This record gives sequence, structure tokens and C-alpha cells, in this order.
Amino acid sequence: MIKKFETKIALSAALLASLPMASAAIDRQAIEKDVASASVIARELQVGEKKFNLTFYSRKPKGVFSSLSSADYVELWHGKDQTPYALLNISGLTQEPADNLRRLMFFGIEMDDFSSTDTKKHSRLMQMIKAPYYKHVQPRQQLVLGYDLGVAPAFSSACASKSSSLVVSSGGLYIDESCEPTGLKVVYSVNITEQVYPWDINTVFTSSEPYSLTERLDGIQTVSKLVKLMSCKDEPITNEGYGATVDRYSCSNGNELVVLKNNYSHHQWNGYLLVDRSTFNQYGAPYKVPLTNWIFQELDVR
Repeated sequence: MIKKFETKIALSAALLASLPMASAAIDRQAIEKDVASASVIARELQVGEKKFNLTFYSRKPKGVFSSLSSADYVELWHGKDQTPYALLNISGLTQEPADNLRRLMFFGIEMDDFSSTDTKKHSRLMQMIKAPYYKHVQPRQQLVLGYDLGVAPAFSSACASKSSSLVVSSGGLYIDESCEPTGLKVVYSVNITEQVYPWDINTVFTSSEPYSLTERLDGIQTVSKLVKLMSCKDEPITNEGYGATVDRYSCSNGNELVVLKNNYSHHQWNGYLLVDRSTFNQYGAPYKVPLTNWIFQELDVR
């Protein structure tokens, strides 16, 4: 169920870079109401002449984590013909079948322009929106989630905001990406045989309209770019696990890089093939091992 309402904040575009301004935007009572809500909350935020559609969801803790006041904060960067709600719905993170779950707080901004220029604006706005919540719900760690065209914005946002974890799948970094992260663990999942997103543009991708490569690198180039930006050694340690070939790179500056090479992309998200926008908390039947398993195993987010 989605609870919809509007809130308008009179901010000029110049204030997007000023994160403390968000403190005046949402008061304590409103934040507590958001956190306590069992619904996905949709907001419309107006900045100058432009309107942004926001998505927020607070997954309640259970079991041994019920008494904890902290939360793991999750950013959602969706793909083409998708919304933050749709990505949230199929992520498998809204209500995992486990006895003990931490509180997860999801934040998403709907994008219609996935260019690198627009990404910087959206990333600053994302941090501004999250900032007031930190004072009332202590962040344990920051996870950024990106899919398809949302992969490039997700990396840019995670790097700029100094997030601790990034999970991205079926997409590439911006060609001109130059941010060098510190203390970031990246799990990059990519399919190496399908044409949804190319692992190697020279041998795999045949679409007449390769939207997934607009301003972006293919899979091989994305891995090379990640290795460079994260100060990793060129040669990984490779093994097989959970239906994927796993490349683990040793990196400097507190970074870690794990690359999952899969033969199919459908298995990556719970309910990927079964998603219905009118139904929330789908768990679906993913092929092989979904990304939620990797998120828990590699990043301790559950």
C-alpha cells in the first residue's frame, strides 16, 4: 500500500548543496510519523520550478533487533521504465523471511534523466532529504542500491556521500566518472551472456538502441574503472559461489570490490519476473541465488 501526500519546500536550486537546510524541512513529529508508518510513503518535493517524486519506507525491526534505535539507511537508484517503488518492491529487502531483522530505511528519488549532470543534483538532494532522519534514527551503516541506468548514479552518490556499502547490478559507470571512494565496499553483479546489459560491447551487445550504454561503460570497462578508482590490484582472487563466478579484488584506502559474474540477470532480484505494482512485499521465486543473499553475506544488511 502506498500512502500519498504532498509537501512543498521553498528552496532555490542553489541550496541543494547545503545539506543542513534540510533540518528545517521536516520536524521531529513528522519524522517519527514516517518511521512508524507501515506504508510506503510517496511525496512530491518542489525545488524552485522543478518537482521531484520521492519514495520513503521504514521496514520495522524484529526479533533480537527490535529494541535497537539504529537503522541501516538504503538509497534506491532505479533503472529505465522503473521507479524507486518498483525497485524497492522487487529488491527482496522489504520483508525477508527471517526471525531477526534490523530496521531498514529506504529513500528514493524518481529520475527521468539519467545523465551525469542530473545525477549530481539528485545525489545532493538525496543527502539533504536523509539528513534530518539521522538526528532521530542513528545510522548504523549506509547502503546504496543501483540497477540498470541507476548503477552510474548509485556509484556517484555512494562515493560523494562516503557511504559504506554499494550494491549495483546490470549497469555500468559513467564514462567520465572520476570520484575515488574511501572505505567503500562494492558488490557489482553483472550478467556475461545476455544482451540486457553488455559485459563486452564488442562481442555481446547487438541491440539497435543500446540505451544502457548512454554515457556509460560496458561490464568489462566498468570493472576496470572500479579497480582504478578504488585503488585495487589488477588481478582478483576468483572462485565459484552461489551460482556465480566471484572475483575478489584487494584494494587500498579501506575499499573492497566483489564482482559477481552471472549467466542470467533474472535471478538477481526477488520476484523480478513476477512483480506487480499493485502488490507490495513480493518475495517471488528468483532463479538461483538473489542479490539479497549476497547483501546479507557480504554487507551484513538484513
